[in-house]
Amino acid sequence: RDVAKFFIVLFAFILVMSLLARYGSLLLGKTQPDTNFVVIHGSIIDLGALFLILYYAIWQYKVSVREIGLYLGAFWKDIKLGLAVYNWLLPIFFLLVIAVSLIAKLFSYEPPPHALIDVLILEDKHNPFIVFYAIFLACALGPFVEELFFRGFLYDAIRKQWGSFFAILITSGLFAYVHES
Repeated sequence: RDVAKFFIVLFAFILVMSLLARYGSLLLGKTQPDTNFVVIHGSIIDLGALFLILYYAIWQYKVSVREIGLYLGAFWKDIKLGLAVYNWLLPIFFLLVIAVSLIAKLFSYEPPPHALIDVLILEDKHNPFIVFYAIFLACALGPFVEELFFRGFLYDAIRKQWGSFFAILITSGLFAYVHES
């Protein structure tokens, strides 16, 4: 139930933020939201999701931060393990990227670019702080919140209800859906 509530509140929050971005831009006489606002918009959504995760997991259910994945006890060991597994899986990822690219080309599908791409492509027209912050958002804050949500919050909630197999299937499917581009 609380996972459903989380999604409803998060999607409502994202909808309100997107409507504010769209209609705020129209009120300012622009047809599209300013790319600087896109960066701020992304930050607000990430921080809102982080707040919801902490609210439900820590304040409402009183679980420890360690249970949702915020534990640095074996940090370097985990980094080494992650790099080793990544290097082992890299050829498989490479082949999958080629296969997906060929299939997309076969069906003439081109995914829409991520909103932060505009910030990075048009970097000469923007404040350097915004460009660096966009990189931080895309490479650190966003992935941190996603990992906390998908692996620390959602996976654990689904696993407790339906077991590991369905938890892996559902969370990986949702993660792939959210990252379609």
